[in-house]
Amino acid sequence: MATIADAEEFFAKGLNELAVGHGLSALVHFEKAVQIEEVPVYVSYLALCIAKGVGRSERRFPFAKMQ
Repeated sequence: MATIADAEEFFAKGLNELAVGHGLSALVHFEKAVQIEEVPVYVSYLALCIAKGVGRSERRFPFAKMQ
């Protein structure tokens, strides 16, 4: 069973992937983190990646910085 530490690790990996421009990989990591623990900041970054994927990244999300 996945733990909170696992969610934190997936989130950190997602941030790293997003920082180097790998949006799809970041999305996968954020999705895994959210599946383990539905923390608002995890959900926000997941939403950011989804929005970027459909071309709606011009909107700001409350907890995520635009990359």
